[in-house]
Amino acid sequence: HSIHPKSASIKVVFMTSYLTAVIIMSSYSAAFITHLTLREIELPFRTFEEFLRDKTYHMGMVPNTAQMDYFKESKVDLLNIIYKKKIYPNRHMLPRNNNEGLEKICQEKNYAHVTSTYILIQQIRLIHCSIVLIPQAFFPGSIAITMVKESHYKGIFNK
Repeated sequence: HSIHPKSASIKVVFMTSYLTAVIIMSSYSAAFITHLTLREIELPFRTFEEFLRDKTYHMGMVPNTAQMDYFKESKVDLLNIIYKKKIYPNRHMLPRNNNEGLEKICQEKNYAHVTSTYILIQQIRLIHCSIVLIPQAFFPGSIAITMVKESHYKGIFNK
């Protein structure tokens, strides 16, 4: 037997109950599928402090670059210590270029490569493994435009 309610108020209650059940079931299904498919990446470290404490990872970067100078010449003690303990001892094994450094990430399990976001975006299609950026281990960068002192275009940039 099927139930056929006669009054309008009962029909509204049935319809509301049905829609509520559908919405709850859909929400639960979406949350469950999200939980199964998206996993939170567990990083071995999130900051430069944690990186320094981690004894398993080593760091690389292209030698004689602004990134290396940032660690080597920094007024921040933490960055100097990272240079002395993690970069300088391995200076003979540093990659010759960023492409080589990014490939090294895929080949070595405990390797962190320092490069600019711009270079990473340019070369991301060449990387054959999944990589992750360390959220709180970064340093600011700047770009400069140089021109001759008497340039006619100087006024455009000084506005």
